[in-house]
Amino acid sequence: MKISRQHRKRIVDLADKLFEAGINWIPMSPYRKPITYYQGKRLTFEDTFHKPITRERHEFFKEICLNSDNCAGIAVIPINGLILIDFDPAKNPKYKLEPRIKELVENYGHAIYLDRRYIDIKGRLMPKGLKIGLFIDNSVLMNKELVFKHSYEEEVSADPWPPKTIHPSVRLDGKYVSAYLKISHVDLYESYYDRTLSTLKEVMKLLGVEVDLVEPATSQDEDEEEGKDSSKIKKRKIIENAKIDSFEKMITLLKLLADELDCPGFRTVIERLERGEWIIPYFIYRFGSKKLFSHRRSSYSIVENHIMEALAYLGIRKDVFKQVFLQKLEDAQRKLCKKYKHGCTHKTESRDISTAFKLKAFGHDMADNCIYKILGLCPYENCPYTFHGKLFSASSNKLYLLVKQVEAM
Repeated sequence: MKISRQHRKRIVDLADKLFEAGINWIPMSPYRKPITYYQGKRLTFEDTFHKPITRERHEFFKEICLNSDNCAGIAVIPINGLILIDFDPAKNPKYKLEPRIKELVENYGHAIYLDRRYIDIKGRLMPKGLKIGLFIDNSVLMNKELVFKHSYEEEVSADPWPPKTIHPSVRLDGKYVSAYLKISHVDLYESYYDRTLSTLKEVMKLLGVEVDLVEPATSQDEDEEEGKDSSKIKKRKIIENAKIDSFEKMITLLKLLADELDCPGFRTVIERLERGEWIIPYFIYRFGSKKLFSHRRSSYSIVENHIMEALAYLGIRKDVFKQVFLQKLEDAQRKLCKKYKHGCTHKTESRDISTAFKLKAFGHDMADNCIYKILGLCPYENCPYTFHGKLFSASSNKLYLLVKQVEAM
């Protein structure tokens, strides 16, 4: 699918306004994925997940849009007080929400950013989800989580990840092409600053949703739920008590493992951790039922679990991990938190370490929407496996040889 230069110029024109308003943005392909290659080089977007986009980065993204005929859209990353709410019930005609959405545009379209995705089916434009954008106090977003209570089967979410695609963008879903169209009277960079959340509550009430502000926390039932899937994985470790007792050797083993599993996103995280850098932004990831996303886990916990469960499966003892690896992991996280003031309340929980080293945790993120793809660290257009799925389906003999190779170093 080739995108016209005229459309790409519209993207760049909007990007300039977003940049001036302090809104981070990234170029998107027609497949709802960040553009991960440009001029033969792989791109990552971790800087834009933590801090305001620099002019140099902004100009580079503009260059990508103008010179890549697969640049089909623009996605924004909610930092600096920006929130974007996905209102998926708008996709379901059984709720008969069109009059409410029209009322929302008429009464709040001067203050709140609103866009919708439309699919052309046999010459008829079919409206899909609704996106609602405004600004709230940045300190609220860093320390609290917005929770939406409703009776819809579909998801209503203000989770900042993945980055939200907005108008003007086009998208290819199977055989259908869809477009994002702005239906408010203001654009995103002009939207209202809602210091007390009063406007947000009014808007969501009109749509049949109650807004609460709560402390972020994972579900207490999460580990129990995941334990139901533990029979799907191999209980036996590759090696019992591998003779790998240093941070450097564990890092080397994890990099070799990433190559064996063909997981470049995981490898990028490990390479940066080797340099004392933690590049994962803190956010709450929802998983479970596709409709309800009933379980929650922090982004830090997901990647920590990938690291710990991999080491446990390869025969590293829990006490050795805690002695030589855990401190360096937490130091890197604190360094990120201090620099960007993001996710500073996180601590690697003892129960999460125990769960990982018992090989009980399974899942956490979803195939082809894993955390590395969400963060733009995975270059593949399609990857039908999670990190866990790759790990526990890999050849035991090959993993055994990896361990022996590192033991011999």
